[in-house]
Amino acid sequence: MRVVEADWIVVGSGPSGCAFAGSMGRLEKSHVIVMLESGGDANSKRVCDFPENLTNRPGFQVLPSGPWKECVVHGRLSYVGGGSAMNAGAFIEDSEYWTSDWNSGCEEDIDRQEDWSTESMHLATKRIVEILGGLECSNDWFSQSFVRAIATQDKTATIISNKMDRLPPFSSNSDNTVIAGAPATCFTRLGDRRQATELLVDSTRLLKNTRVRQIEFDQSGRVGLGVKTENGIFVTARRGIVIAAGPEATALLLFRSGLHKGIGLGFRDHPTVSWPVISFQTPPVNSPSYSGFAFFFNTVVISDT
Repeated sequence: MRVVEADWIVVGSGPSGCAFAGSMGRLEKSHVIVMLESGGDANSKRVCDFPENLTNRPGFQVLPSGPWKECVVHGRLSYVGGGSAMNAGAFIEDSEYWTSDWNSGCEEDIDRQEDWSTESMHLATKRIVEILGGLECSNDWFSQSFVRAIATQDKTATIISNKMDRLPPFSSNSDNTVIAGAPATCFTRLGDRRQATELLVDSTRLLKNTRVRQIEFDQSGRVGLGVKTENGIFVTARRGIVIAAGPEATALLLFRSGLHKGIGLGFRDHPTVSWPVISFQTPPVNSPSYSGFAFFFNTVVISDT
């Protein structure tokens, strides 16, 4: 089996994975970051209609809706949410945002997104900039960026930008299928479109068409050693692993890795995939999430209980 060494493994090359890898690459320039990209096969209808045979298994729990502070204070594994990891509800307690009914799953009509206020987007963007390295005064476009979910069939995206009072409509083909290979897109505070991969530093190693089969652990079952792929690669992680593969693929990967006990399924569409990459500048030294098995907290949490 071919072995690839890394400090950080990022599973998934969408906006969330790119945001993490880009942040870490700028803050820790000596770290080797390996990103695994399975290839575009996103299907929003399939993702939102979560497989019943998984959700009915013992150990799976549906977390309550609302801000996710209580979901991130303990545990040893997390899921970084598919493209919405940078939305405002993840950063601020905005009453207008949370009174919008975002917890009803996948509907084709998402006009309720227009409840987002310009003020809340300003606050969210400011917080995002702080989390991504405190670069608010920089002219680097990266410091002015936050990430939103990917494009649809006509390769346009649902744009969230703090200069907009109303959001454009979501568009897809008739069966709500996101086109394979549609570009993962992020936007600057000025509303300029960028490819999510532009968030990456040049040293990031991207392994394309590489699907992860399972996560490998040490004998204690608590420290992630790396991931094995379906095409015979073992990627080792000196510092940690981040799963940013979208709701369905993430849960399936956790299940294949024997982590189905205690997985909280706190997502259907929004806002449950909404927790940001956290600040990497002052990590808690004794935190279990930094034990070499460093998944960054989101709405899917493996706890010891």
